[in-house]
Amino acid sequence: PEFAFRVVGPESIAEYVSSHRLGEHKKMSLIILDQAGHITGNVFLPWTKLTDVDSHKNIMQIISYVNQMGGRSAILYGNYELGEDTRDTNKSIFKIKTAFSNSGLHLMDVVHTIEVPWRKMLNMASAILMKKS
Repeated sequence: PEFAFRVVGPESIAEYVSSHRLGEHKKMSLIILDQAGHITGNVFLPWTKLTDVDSHKNIMQIISYVNQMGGRSAILYGNYELGEDTRDTNKSIFKIKTAFSNSGLHLMDVVHTIEVPWRKMLNMASAILMKKS
């Protein structure tokens, strides 16, 4: 297969994720990487909350995607809802990371993005400019 993108560090992950138009709706995706760090898959997941992923059934589904695409590691990313508090979020990440490790895989990162709609940004910029004049 052809590899158009290779992840070599946090900067390249940020570059790849920011190149996607994620929109303002809640969603979660999975970047799958092979041993050399090449992206072999980008799977759009059905969940909108991090805590939905941490059930055994859902984690095994994600691990199955990684295995099907020849992956050795993965990165969860998107504009999804976090846990009720930091403890819930960390607990979810720990469960997913542990399941990956037990399957001989590596969860490299969990990236939460915040997308600001253009209209909202324009309205905010307009309001700031009006205050200055």
